[in-house]
Amino acid sequence: MTRNRVDQNDVIMNIAATYYSQRADAGLIISEATYVTPGGKVRTSQPGIFNNEQIKAWKNVTDAVHEKGGVMFAQLSHSGRSAIPEYNGGLHPVAPSSIAFNSGSHGSISEKSGAPVIPTALSVPEIRGLINAYRQAAENAKAAGFDGVELHAGNAGLVEQFLHAVSNIRTDEYGGSLERRAKFLLDVIDELIAVFGKSRVGLRLSPHDRLSDQYDADPIYTTTFIAREMDNRGIAYINVLEPYNKFDDYIPYPKDDPETLANIRAHFNGVLIANGGYHLSSGNIAIEDHLVDAIAFARLFLANPDLPYRFKHALPLNQPDPRTFYGNGAEGYLDYPYLAD
Repeated sequence: MTRNRVDQNDVIMNIAATYYSQRADAGLIISEATYVTPGGKVRTSQPGIFNNEQIKAWKNVTDAVHEKGGVMFAQLSHSGRSAIPEYNGGLHPVAPSSIAFNSGSHGSISEKSGAPVIPTALSVPEIRGLINAYRQAAENAKAAGFDGVELHAGNAGLVEQFLHAVSNIRTDEYGGSLERRAKFLLDVIDELIAVFGKSRVGLRLSPHDRLSDQYDADPIYTTTFIAREMDNRGIAYINVLEPYNKFDDYIPYPKDDPETLANIRAHFNGVLIANGGYHLSSGNIAIEDHLVDAIAFARLFLANPDLPYRFKHALPLNQPDPRTFYGNGAEGYLDYPYLAD
């Protein structure tokens, strides 16, 4: 989960080593979204993984996690048309096609004019350059001690912008049919596999997100195709973000779309992870029903560094404080109490 704890030059703060290592008893830690090349960040304070200073700082984090027996993947991202020039040193946002977000949407809105920024459509050589940037980011993640990488292909980022017809009207090999719109995702996944091997690569999807005018007209068709392609490649897992705020302890999984996870499950034999407001009981039900193999927690783990212990013993949980989710240094980052405290 993005926490916006970075120093100058988008270097992850030293306190991140403590934060992540506090949670080292998770089955797998997936890092916050880490952008792979200049011009690719969506927030003012987001860590990168494309220069030596950033790699060194992440190495301190992974060392701390490994010292406590944890396993950690780097989530690799690029914001595409969501990038705001003022946050990216003036660099103009790029995208599959020159289509801006509608006014008022969360996305690339100029801080100076308040108007949506029309992204520059990428040429094929530029697309291949970005694919190489993802590969280099994977090499950097390996140098930083990560155990694997997750491709962030959701939340209105660049990979999802290629996937969706609403943001991709190209007529070349990277646009048109779903098979061609998915080529960018598949090319990047193949490069990540070349670096880490298939068993250490995961994929993040958000099939029902409508963030920043970004939506899929046929999420079942899209996720079926992707699931089959990922199964052919034998990647470790698919991590699916489900509709927000659809859960409480009495709702095991989304009733408005029961097909998506089951459909991915039918076509993908790797580990299937669900994420989206689960609690202990709803997560257990989803696993016992064989809907998924594992549950990813963000807000609950943010507020409970000892979440697995609390779950194991059915103990009360700290409540997350949204005021400190993004930024503010150690406050709301390192000071959530362990139950033993």
